[in-house]
Amino acid sequence: MNMTSWSKAIVLLAACLGAGPFAFAQSQSADVATVTERKQGDGVTLVSPDGRIEFQLKIQDGKLIYSVSKSGEVVLAPSRLGLRFASGKDLDTDFIIGDVSRNISDETWEQPWGEKRLVVDKHSEVLVTLLSAKDQTPQFNLRARVFDGGVGFRYEVPDTGARAIVDELTEFSLDPASLAWWTPAGEFNRYEYIYRTTPLNEMERAHTPFTLKLPNSNTHVAIHEAALVDYSGMWLDQRRAGVLEADLAPRHDGVKVRVEGAFDTPWRVIQIADDAAGLINGSDIYLNLNEPNKLGDVSYFKPGKYIGIWWGMHINKYTWGSGPQHGATTENTKAYIDFAAENGFSGVLVEGWNIGWDGDWFNNGDLFSFTQAYPDFNLPELSVYAKERGVHIIGHHETSGNITNYENQLEAAFDLYEANGIPAVKTGYVADGSDLKFIDAEGHPRYTWHASQERVVHDLHVLKRAHEHGIAVNAHEPVKDTGLRRTYPNAISREGARGMEFNAWGTPPNPPEHQAILPFTRMLSGPFDFTPGIFDLMPNGEDDENRVPSTLAKQLALYVTIYSPIQMAADLPENYKKFPNAFQFIKDVPTDWEQSIALAGEVGDFVVMARQERGAENWYVGAVSDENAREVKLDFAFLDANRTYRAEIYRDGDSANWETAPYDIAIDKRIVTSQTKLGLKLAAGGGFAIRIVPVEAAQIESLKPVPAMKKVVLENLGAPHIPERDVTVLVPAGYDASDDRYPVIYMHDGQNLIEPGRAVTGDEWKVDETLARLIAEEKVRPAIIVAIEHGQERWREYAPEAFLENLKLAVKDESQTPFSDDYLSFIVEDLKPKIDAEFRVLDGAENTFVMGASMGGLISLYAVSQYPDVFGAAAGLSTHWPLVDPKSVKPKKAIKAIQKSLSAGGIDASKHRFWFDHGTLNLDAHYPEYQKRMDGYFSKRGFGAENYASRMYDGADHNEASWAARLEDPLIFLLGK
Repeated sequence: MNMTSWSKAIVLLAACLGAGPFAFAQSQSADVATVTERKQGDGVTLVSPDGRIEFQLKIQDGKLIYSVSKSGEVVLAPSRLGLRFASGKDLDTDFIIGDVSRNISDETWEQPWGEKRLVVDKHSEVLVTLLSAKDQTPQFNLRARVFDGGVGFRYEVPDTGARAIVDELTEFSLDPASLAWWTPAGEFNRYEYIYRTTPLNEMERAHTPFTLKLPNSNTHVAIHEAALVDYSGMWLDQRRAGVLEADLAPRHDGVKVRVEGAFDTPWRVIQIADDAAGLINGSDIYLNLNEPNKLGDVSYFKPGKYIGIWWGMHINKYTWGSGPQHGATTENTKAYIDFAAENGFSGVLVEGWNIGWDGDWFNNGDLFSFTQAYPDFNLPELSVYAKERGVHIIGHHETSGNITNYENQLEAAFDLYEANGIPAVKTGYVADGSDLKFIDAEGHPRYTWHASQERVVHDLHVLKRAHEHGIAVNAHEPVKDTGLRRTYPNAISREGARGMEFNAWGTPPNPPEHQAILPFTRMLSGPFDFTPGIFDLMPNGEDDENRVPSTLAKQLALYVTIYSPIQMAADLPENYKKFPNAFQFIKDVPTDWEQSIALAGEVGDFVVMARQERGAENWYVGAVSDENAREVKLDFAFLDANRTYRAEIYRDGDSANWETAPYDIAIDKRIVTSQTKLGLKLAAGGGFAIRIVPVEAAQIESLKPVPAMKKVVLENLGAPHIPERDVTVLVPAGYDASDDRYPVIYMHDGQNLIEPGRAVTGDEWKVDETLARLIAEEKVRPAIIVAIEHGQERWREYAPEAFLENLKLAVKDESQTPFSDDYLSFIVEDLKPKIDAEFRVLDGAENTFVMGASMGGLISLYAVSQYPDVFGAAAGLSTHWPLVDPKSVKPKKAIKAIQKSLSAGGIDASKHRFWFDHGTLNLDAHYPEYQKRMDGYFSKRGFGAENYASRMYDGADHNEASWAARLEDPLIFLLGK
């Protein structure tokens, strides 16, 4: 603190004390002052360092009452304080105020990891001794701290022996017309409920953090607690309209809390902000109300990203239990380790590796072993395999809520993980909300609540023992975070709200607004292992209720808007391979931050977050929306004013919508500075994610926006035997300003190539964007694309007649007879002359190519065979070699028929070039055997590496999204310089 700010603090302290002389004793830190007053009568006032928030304490009819205001606005009306016990004297009335001690503090401390590296703790404090009005003996102390962003207070009760708390009287009296966002507490499903948005007076019993907006201003308030240690978690129960009372989760015996000797309650916290974003930016209050790190060195934990054998169980690809679909096998885990190593992920979570998952594991907590693996899982072998590849295993301990069974095995379980170099464990307590099981001292089974004192004590025991073994803990079905990670930093993350898995099987799944509520509610308390990054947004099919209500871009944005020092790439590896360009953001985004700023947002509508990478100048911005589309004005003023940056923007495409076009994503690059202001659209259920990297002047020129291709639509083209259809011609940027001539690619399935709104599946190939980028990067020659829409009878147009004739496949119905010869004749005799006449094209087969996917790949090959002097090259993506349903024809027979036709055609290795590829999923999984036979055929015909390519894309599917993801490769093959 400099002299000016220190002087202001002294003035502020004087204002807190009122008029008259006072003295203060300065502590060893120059940032703290202490003043003790003697018996101030019926009231005490404490104000925040900036003078805006005021906390008042007074005695009214012998009862202890407090209130809170902000800049004169009532935030909490007079509210009662006190404690009641099962026996002995209650602390609920008959008070007078005794000694009053005051401090001011202004310090900065460093987190080992977190939303920000440096945390400022600046507050005013008062410690008030409450005396008995009858005999003026001390009853307890109330300690309050007022920050610029809110108030925290706690009870500090002297030793009076063993006591049982049956009621905490703490009230929060709020305007009942306030708008509240909350989830029900004291229910079977713990914290995992959809948020409700209601007037405050319609709230029932709620979890904290509990967020509301006052009715006559934009003031936002969140009520929560800090430093929950050896006490029960607090729910909020609305007793009268607007009057919320602390309701403590009960122990197994019905008592709320049992204490021995002197005790402190957790801090009761009222966060206050001028707007919704201010709540996020003020959430340091919870950390600051906790004690500093008690563990010491926690460098065994390193923030990072992980993948896991997890989502596959939720979508029924794998099982937790043993059997033919067992997910946690040595072989499967090695594949995940390989994928992690290839993509820069540090960890692989493995669930279902240990004995106990078979049968009804939900009610099977007694049978879980935390050291004995299933026979098909070899932990020591996998640990070595992972270490050799720079990856570590993340352990998993599912307890099914059986505390005693877990604690009995805790040392052996942590010994096993420590011996195998496992630095983190995900714990689980899947059980109904009041069914946590433990065995008491007499050997009787007892059942308690997830937020009870017994669970709180258990969790702290687990953290301490884990630390002794160099292990960090990510708790699922947890006790809520209360900032205790400052004191015990190996508490790295946790659940505590509905996560991604509810989209796989929850009824109903999380609504689109869910991720726009979390940052203002659950996320105020600390990190959330939400498990984002699902790329197959409809794992159960398009018509299933359970799908991910999100666009692809929103899944990327969640890595910024939802904080955790360990972030999961939650989908299956094969699904990331379909979208390599989007996946790049997940590979790039860090999980540890220098600073974090909520730029804008409204609870349940949208949020925009900016975070600076720890130890770097890179920034990341994420934004998510609810079910409504909207535009966000993004101001880059948070950037260094002296630097220039490259912004890599992953945004919703023009037609993106979580219901109708979830995969429509656009990826742009542009130069930005601190002066840049940019409007970005969020689709319904959408989002955007931005990576911002400093660049030098020499790099800026190459980052100018890619010039777009020009689109010309030729309407209603056809031939005598070919139904009319539109043909779209794409010409390169600068076409109108030059006399250059260009090669031409004729492409089938024109509906699917350019506009997602017209694509059959909703996913476009992005031909215009990909080719424009390749031209700008000088990877290919500028070219013209002729996108030919297919007619109503696509198979009949694209099924090569000669191939089918050689296959001797009888057509049962004359209406199914193919007319592909007429279709090719239309292209060569009708369409091509029109293109040649109206556009500047290069002559010759060496400049004329044909391309398509599936049956479009087959007709492209057929076109070169039938018109060898017209087409010089063809590209077939996922070429459908079987011609029909693969189950109805044998590969050898189909390929023989195709080869016979090709041999009779005009294919020539000295004139022609061919590209073929396929994926490994669904229909594409049938193609490798066909492709191998075709590769041998072309090799015998004299084709080699210079004019023939055959590629396999592991994890790619038979769909437009997969073809768009690899389109760059065949375009470079056809047009490369």
